[in-house]
Amino acid sequence: MFSQLISARPWKSWSLVGLQFVLLVALLGLTHLHNLACFCWLWCASGVILGLWAVAVMGVGRFNIRPELKLGAQLVHIPLPYRWIRHPMYSSLLLFSLGLLFNPLTWLKLGLWLALLLVLVAKAAYEEQFLVAHFTDYVDYQLRSWRFIPFLY
Repeated sequence: MFSQLISARPWKSWSLVGLQFVLLVALLGLTHLHNLACFCWLWCASGVILGLWAVAVMGVGRFNIRPELKLGAQLVHIPLPYRWIRHPMYSSLLLFSLGLLFNPLTWLKLGLWLALLLVLVAKAAYEEQFLVAHFTDYVDYQLRSWRFIPFLY
C-alpha cells in the first residue's frame, strides 16, 4: 500500500512545493528587507530557529521538501518540537513569512501570505495521508499534537 501511495500523484506533490516557493519568493520580493522593523526580524528569526531546530531533531538526511515519505522513513514525534507540532517546518515557514508580511503590510502581501497558509495546510493534509497509511501510531500522534500552532491548530 505504501509503495502505491508514494507514487500516486507526483504532480500534486511538486505543484504544492512549487506554489510554496513561488509564494515565498513573491513575499520576499515585495518586502523592504533593508528597512525591516525589529518585530519583523523577530518573526523571521523565530521561523529560522524553529526550522533549524526541526531539521536538527529530524536529521538533515531525512529532510524532504515533498510531502511523500522517503523510503525507510521513521516517525519523529517524541522530542520537541515534534511532540507538540506535527509540521514544525511548515510552521517555521509561516513564522518567517509573517515577518515579511508586515514590512510593508499590503493587501497583496496579505493575500500571498493567506495563499501560502492554504498551500501549507493542503500540503500537510496530503502528507498526513501518507503518514496515516504508513505508521500505525500516527492517528494517536495526531490526537495528542497540533498541526502548526500548539494549543490552537
